[in-house]
Amino acid sequence: MFLYRKQDESYTAAYMKFKDRCDAGIQLASHLKQYEQDPEAIVIALPRGGVVIGDILAQKLRLPLDVICPKKVTSIYQPEYALGAVTEKGHFILNPKALQQLKLKKEDLIPQIDRQQKEAARRLQLYRQNRPARQLKGKRVLLVDDGIATGLTMEAAIKTAREEQAAQIILVVPVAPPSSLRHLASQVDATICLIQDPDFMAVGCYYESFSQVSDDEVIALMHHRNS
Repeated sequence: MFLYRKQDESYTAAYMKFKDRCDAGIQLASHLKQYEQDPEAIVIALPRGGVVIGDILAQKLRLPLDVICPKKVTSIYQPEYALGAVTEKGHFILNPKALQQLKLKKEDLIPQIDRQQKEAARRLQLYRQNRPARQLKGKRVLLVDDGIATGLTMEAAIKTAREEQAAQIILVVPVAPPSSLRHLASQVDATICLIQDPDFMAVGCYYESFSQVSDDEVIALMHHRNS
C-alpha cells in the first residue's frame, strides 16, 4: 500500500499513514475475511499496542483474543538498542550482530534476561488475570502487533506459539522493514503486512496518532473481548 512519485530523476516511496491503531486494525481485517468465525482460529496479540489492533481483528472477524508477552532485552547503556528478546518461559532470541558490535556474550546478559523473563511472565498474568491457560494446540494463530522493527519480540512470540503446538501461524502487522519481514516469513505459514518500507525508521512514523498504551487499557480490552 504505497505510491511512487518521481522526483529529480529518482523515485521516492510516499507511504500511507494509518490514523491510529484502530484504523490499522480495520484495514488489516479487510485482508483476513477468510478467517471470519473460523472455529480453529484465534487472534494472539503482543502487548501493548498490538492488543489494540488484536481487539479490532477479534471484533471484526468474530474470533477469540489472547496474548503472548515476549520482552525485548536491551543494552543497559543503550536502552533502545535491542540485543535480543526473551519468551515468557525464558527462551532467548539472540541478535548476534548487536552483541558483536558491543563486544558482548550471551553470558553477559543473563541478569537482564532473567529480569525480563520475570517481567514477561508478570505481564502475562496481569493481562490474562485468572483465565484458564492459553490453548494454542491445533489452532490457526493470527499473530498480531502494531508494527515490526528488528522483529526480535515477534520471533520470540512465534517460538512460543510453535512450542504450544499451533497448527498454523499467520503473521499480521501493519508495517515492517522488508529485511525483518523476510526473516520472520521463513518461520511462519503466511504473512499479512500492509506497508513494507526499505527506508524504515520507526513504527510510530507510520501513524498519525501513536500514543502509548497503558496496562489498564490492555486489561480492559482483554476483559471486554473475552467476557
